[in-house]
Amino acid sequence: MKSLLVSIVAAVLLVGCGPSESINEAAAFGNIKAVKQQLAAAANVNAKDRMGWTPFCEAAIIGHKEIAELLFANGADVNVKDDRGMAPLDWAIKQILQRSHSLAVQQKYKETADLLSKHGV
Repeated sequence: MKSLLVSIVAAVLLVGCGPSESINEAAAFGNIKAVKQQLAAAANVNAKDRMGWTPFCEAAIIGHKEIAELLFANGADVNVKDDRGMAPLDWAIKQILQRSHSLAVQQKYKETADLLSKHGV
């Protein structure tokens, strides 16, 4: 019984009990709580996913200004480009142009773009 308990504890320590969602996924889904958990667990704020997107790109594409601010405050590089050569600001501007049918949606992306242009190149 004792060896089983030791094995379970070792497995938990080895695998970890952190959030199962990556920082990129959390940013993409607007899950600020999971982003904070990942940051507390020392996740790489500039980690790229299979598309070459960083969490900052994910936040810009979806228009999550609060997450973008949080990532920037934790050292994210706003100028990192993805595999297509696009920076987060490029994505935010693209979203504004593609979503011109709704002023409320445009404003959401504009706020994110303003934040990115303030801190980017």
